[in-house]
Amino acid sequence: MAGCANGADPAPAFANLQRVLGLDQLDSVLRDVLTRYAPTALATYAESMIDVNALCALNPDPPEPLSMLDFVKNLTYIGSPLTGINPITQYIFRWLQYHEFQVVCVCRAVVPDPGLNCVHATNVSIPSGSQQIVPLGTATIEEAVYNTWTVDSGGNMQLGVNLGAVFTSGQANAINWHTQVQGSDGVWVDMFRGDAYTPGGHTDYFPTIQQGLVRIPRIAPLRIRTDFGSTGVLSTMDTCFIPLPVAMRPQPPQPPLPDGPTITPPTCSTDDLCAIVLELGRQLTRVSSQVADIQATVGGTDQFTVLASQEINGEGQLELVVGTRAVSIELTTIGSGVFTSALGRPRGLMRAGSIRWGDGEGYSKRQFIDADDFTRLRPQGSLSISWQLINECAGTLRMLG
Repeated sequence: MAGCANGADPAPAFANLQRVLGLDQLDSVLRDVLTRYAPTALATYAESMIDVNALCALNPDPPEPLSMLDFVKNLTYIGSPLTGINPITQYIFRWLQYHEFQVVCVCRAVVPDPGLNCVHATNVSIPSGSQQIVPLGTATIEEAVYNTWTVDSGGNMQLGVNLGAVFTSGQANAINWHTQVQGSDGVWVDMFRGDAYTPGGHTDYFPTIQQGLVRIPRIAPLRIRTDFGSTGVLSTMDTCFIPLPVAMRPQPPQPPLPDGPTITPPTCSTDDLCAIVLELGRQLTRVSSQVADIQATVGGTDQFTVLASQEINGEGQLELVVGTRAVSIELTTIGSGVFTSALGRPRGLMRAGSIRWGDGEGYSKRQFIDADDFTRLRPQGSLSISWQLINECAGTLRMLG
């Protein structure tokens, strides 16, 4: 069910803004478990920009808590090639998204239709004695009002009403009667006593119908049932159903998760251990690259920060830092042979070198460096970058995330 039953709008202080989702907002239990079991997913999750207006219009559902079984399945998924959004990363995003929704959005108030939701009875006579019945009429309850009411785990329904009355006689003593509603199961159930009605005014009242005996229907018949009360007369008697106070659905707490099984380390020779470590290193590098590819799907920002830099010349190769989304090469030394011989100013820059992307199995086609400030996005799956500069050139290679 959506965060706000009647939709949401940006709070005035946040309207038309872009906001960054930060990992420091994560639930402490969730953060601890991710640190233990999925450090790569936690460390490589890129901060995402959220448009406040779009987020409030989305009115997202609260995320379901993550169980240990979910973690086991997700960790297995991390170890395999990714064909879509990683479930752990997706859960992190949904948790942070709803947290931000609670901060920057406010639920829309329900404005009841004055022509609906009410029974306005006149000249109501309260008889003496017990179990006497006085019909009042039928209220048609709006869906927007009805949807704000809640039912707890015991089946008890809380609703809102606005009550008012003007007594002609019997105001002090003619109050030992009950307003009843006929539920969808056909049973008449007491909602409140006569003294809940405010003489000469109106008051909001939020009763709870106990024990799940009734579900108030959208078309609700009302009546009075006496209980050994005195006689009285009400010139007007207003019973109007109203919404509960608008509130955002809470972020469900992440429950404590049990420790995972302890795995006994394998016994192996030094050579076996080295081979295992090298293979794990290759796999983790590939996984880190794949998780970084998720960032664009989960939602990223057009602004880059420098993750690492390296002075380069001649030929060479570097492994990409985890989280690299692009690389830039700034030529700091350019010899005269790099420029064209054409007359005029400025002279055109010829090819000063080239780069290739490596994915652990092969290399891409060359991309030629033909500007003194050269930036390229990292192709999905690439793990390394190699370069070749002509002798008269040197520069700085920066990895951006």
